[in-house]
Parts: sequence; C-alpha cells; structure tokens
Amino acid sequence: DAAAPAIASLLTNNHSLHTLDLSDNSMTGAGVEGFTPSLASNTSLRSLALCNNPIGDRGVEAILAALETNTSLRTLTLAGCSVSPHGVHLAAVSLQSNSLPLQSLTVSEGGSQEEGDAMAEMLGGALAANTVLTSLSLPASEVTDAGFGAICTGLMSNQTLRLLNVR
Repeated sequence: DAAAPAIASLLTNNHSLHTLDLSDNSMTGAGVEGFTPSLASNTSLRSLALCNNPIGDRGVEAILAALETNTSLRTLTLAGCSVSPHGVHLAAVSLQSNSLPLQSLTVSEGGSQEEGDAMAEMLGGALAANTVLTSLSLPASEVTDAGFGAICTGLMSNQTLRLLNVR
C-alpha cells in the first residue's frame, strides 16, 4: 500500500507503459484506491494484474470506477484477490452494461462451490449482454455443473467471447 503514490505517479507521467503486473505485493483495497484516480486518466496501460493481493471488493470497486473513464485497459487479472460474490456482482453489472473497455478478465477465488456458482451465474448473465469481452477465465473458482450451465446460457446470446476458462 505504501507504493500507491509511486504507482499513481507512474500512471500519470509514463505514457509508454502497456503492462503493469503488481501481483504478490500485499496490496489491499486501500492501496488500489491510492492509484485508481491516475488509472482513470491513463491512456497507455493495456494490462493490469493484481494477482494474490487482498484487494477485496473495495479494490474491485475502485478499479471499476476508474474504468468508467479509462478506455485503454483491455486486460484485468484478479486471481486470488479476496473478491467476494458482491465484488463479482459489481463487475458483472459493469460488464452487462458494456461500460468497461475490458476484453479479457480473470477472476478466481478458492471459495466454496456455492460462491463459485453464484459468481458463474452473475457472469453468465453479464455475458448475455456483453459485446466487448473476448476472454473470461475463472480458474480455481469451484464452479459446478450448475454454474457452468449458467455461463453456457449467457453464451448462447454472446457473439464476442472467444476464450472461456472454467477449471
């Protein structure tokens, strides 16, 4: 979290960086909130990875708020980020409204099958309306056949998704 001001400065002043991997840095939601205002106005970053940081729903909410104005970020990786079904719901609502520039999203948690299926149902509903996302990965998310069925139902009316990883 202490690095958030430096990350904010980087995102504000560097116009050539395309990929930023902040995985495994113990960053919390508060740390993410520290750099997302700069992410909102950044026009060069294409990929952001925050794997294995406990950003939780607070961090997801801050990223989604930044992506309301950021039109350049295409890949967001949030594997192992302590995101609850509520955080996935926030992302699903944004995906459903096509308000995100994201083409690739990875979200995973090692929660229960109930949580995995709830996440899959929300994302399945979002996929039905989304026209931007081309890749969705839900590794280690404990999705059962019922959750996978919800994703498949959403995909029946989706014409853009090219890669689906549910394992």
